[in-house]
Amino acid sequence: MDALIRYYDDNDPSATPSLDGTEASSPTDPAPDQSSLSSSTDDTASIPTTSIPATSNPDVSVPIHSSSSGPHSDCGGGSTRTSQRGTPPRLWSSAAAVQPLSGGIANLKPDSVLIRRPADGTTQPLDWADVLMTAELTSRTNTLELTSQVEYKALAMFDAQPNRAFSYSLSFHAGQYRLYMYDRAGGVYSRSYDLHESPLPLLRILCATAFAPASWLGMDDTFDCRLHPVITVDATQYFIIAKCFSSSVIRGRATNVWFVAKSIPAGSDPNNIFVVKDSWVNVERQLSEEQILEALKDVECVPKVKEAWTVQRDGQDDSTSLRRPAAFMSHFQRPCDHRTRRRLVLTPAGRPITHAASPLEVVTCLLDLVIAHKRIWLLGILHRDISINNAMMYEEVLPDGTVRVRGLLVDFDYATKVDGSNCTVGPGDRTGTLPFMAVELLRAVNNKPVKHTVAHDLESFVYLLCWIVTFFAGPESRLRKDSTKLAIEGWYTGNDLLAIANNKEGCMASASHLEGITSYYRVLSACVGMLSELLRSQLYAQRLAHGPALNYFVGSK
Repeated sequence: MDALIRYYDDNDPSATPSLDGTEASSPTDPAPDQSSLSSSTDDTASIPTTSIPATSNPDVSVPIHSSSSGPHSDCGGGSTRTSQRGTPPRLWSSAAAVQPLSGGIANLKPDSVLIRRPADGTTQPLDWADVLMTAELTSRTNTLELTSQVEYKALAMFDAQPNRAFSYSLSFHAGQYRLYMYDRAGGVYSRSYDLHESPLPLLRILCATAFAPASWLGMDDTFDCRLHPVITVDATQYFIIAKCFSSSVIRGRATNVWFVAKSIPAGSDPNNIFVVKDSWVNVERQLSEEQILEALKDVECVPKVKEAWTVQRDGQDDSTSLRRPAAFMSHFQRPCDHRTRRRLVLTPAGRPITHAASPLEVVTCLLDLVIAHKRIWLLGILHRDISINNAMMYEEVLPDGTVRVRGLLVDFDYATKVDGSNCTVGPGDRTGTLPFMAVELLRAVNNKPVKHTVAHDLESFVYLLCWIVTFFAGPESRLRKDSTKLAIEGWYTGNDLLAIANNKEGCMASASHLEGITSYYRVLSACVGMLSELLRSQLYAQRLAHGPALNYFVGSK
């Protein structure tokens, strides 16, 4: 497919439009602006914050979409079969243009979709998990809006298909067509070609998509969605029990976390149940999460790496550079992400801290997290992303057979060395999850650079406790059901980071957030109020350039 289109550059006369070359350059039309889906690089912060409490519940089994599952499904590699008379195994359907597909992020209606040919002869696509490729049609000549529509449909495919590594899409506008490719480094597209003057390349594309192996269309052979979903890590296959977490982005780490078992039924044996973290890591990062966890292997309440593996595609590391060769990237004025797909098998398998049986258990687990965070800091590592999704709990079996609940601090993707050069946050940077980011760091995004310190992480712990006591109303992650206007809604509403910072500081100054504490967590009101008062002192000290009020005392317990 990549060899079909030669990307066009107005400023490069040598890049003459051709469909059988391989030279590549920036697209003719201006690229989507920075707010587009394909330019979102912060996975954690890109999650709709209104769904954070709900999406952090691993016991609510999130189904792996596999409505096409069967002996010949394209999910997870599928079959490249052809009938005895040469009938292609796939077909294009426009049925979804009338009725939105299920299983998507919104009621999206793609104009046409490529699906596996149903065994019963019907042409109605069932679910976004069935879609292998999309096509959009318009009579308008402006392609910017069309590109945005294509991006949303591509995001729907990525969301519904955890076994997808990249995707292709087509667009038709004012008698012309264009080919798009999206992966975890963003999106690229060809120049526009005239349907009447260049019909042969379109015919090649249609033939390739109809007969090519599903892996050529972006599916991952190491993730099998058929029957009972199975994910492969090196030579080991793990049965997926449920989804723990997923990020809804195209460009970025695109992290998916799964509860898995080596054998089923899973049972409750901790030696059989693990967590698999699947993400696209930036190869330019100084320290990988695997390296950090290895350095922290003796620290309690931190996950341990059981196995690590780089996903393979055709005998090579599965990387965005496979679809962006050096000759291609040399035509772009701005650098592009170079991401490789990694899988970590982690133990123990934790649950969200909001699953705790009582407010006391929540506080106990939070103390475990703070103690673990301090020990990590003393070893020269700073976590930098304290948030609701990274605060977990697990059951520890003691030598005498008794069980106690412990906190578990996860996700070291943003972690770095305390004295590292990449500790500084400046204009355009963003580390952490929006509702839990420290006020000073929020202001630094549009202001002068600020070094991310341990005090900022401790500030995030206070926001984490405020979030729990406000949005949760009982054990097992039970959410509040009333529609009361909450003061902390301003911590995640809108894109004005300075306004969010001011709202947080205002809450700490007025204690207005204390009014939103649910009756279940009312017993912690004094604790939350005391920490808020301490944080208010820190924010005031920052304004006066004094030392932080929140900090660790070396030698203390």
